[in-house]
Amino acid sequence: MMLQPHGREPARSVATAAAARSPEFEAPHSETFTRVERKLLVDPKRLGLIRAWLAHACAPAPAYPVGQVSSCYYDTPDMDEYFASADGDLYKHKVRLRWYGSVAGDGNAIAFVELKSKQGAETAKRRAPLTVPALALADEEFGVVLPRETLTRYLLGFGHRPPLDLRPTVVVTYHRYRFVDRQSQMTLSLDSSIRAWLPGAARCSRPVQLGVAVVELKGRTVALPPLLRPLARFAPVWSAFTKYGAAIEALADAPGPFRP
Repeated sequence: MMLQPHGREPARSVATAAAARSPEFEAPHSETFTRVERKLLVDPKRLGLIRAWLAHACAPAPAYPVGQVSSCYYDTPDMDEYFASADGDLYKHKVRLRWYGSVAGDGNAIAFVELKSKQGAETAKRRAPLTVPALALADEEFGVVLPRETLTRYLLGFGHRPPLDLRPTVVVTYHRYRFVDRQSQMTLSLDSSIRAWLPGAARCSRPVQLGVAVVELKGRTVALPPLLRPLARFAPVWSAFTKYGAAIEALADAPGPFRP
């Protein structure tokens, strides 16, 4: 189901966001990735086949070749970031807290505050690590894990002046295999078992399964390296699919109240 937008402000460009950066707010140990991203949706019934083909055509990623990825996405009450993507705006931003593997027990865990900015086909991702209480993260106490003041400080350090009313909106988790094309060094991710639910106290229904798998390709150009061109046999059309957008729409269609 496509949600209907309220009034919203147009998204700010990457250049405008960069102008807001101030050295005093620089996020600690931040990384920046700039690349072109493309996506292919895959029928889950063909998941084993495409995983075997990717393992044949590519090398396993040297770091984290397989594992679970979880993200809590942040948006405004009017869901401005969702509608910027759904409406096809040229400039889009996603704010999320990401962590890897399962989280349990006492002590601390490492998560990452991430800002993903997209201008046309080009994507820039900035992220920085954050040490968080493991039990609070497992219990989805995101106000404890990432207080609003901390989130704002990180995003300002990334050069992005966030809306004042960003809040945890949806949690998405999936299983990921990562590969590298040997010739071009383009990276590929195969994501499956994608589930989503409303976070913390807003969670009022069981997780929804998105029912698709997705191959994400990340490199310096939209052109496919020669050895990857057979990917078109699995999914001939490039997709504008986003996990956040698909999760919002799936939860809106699920039985029960929808209160992101």
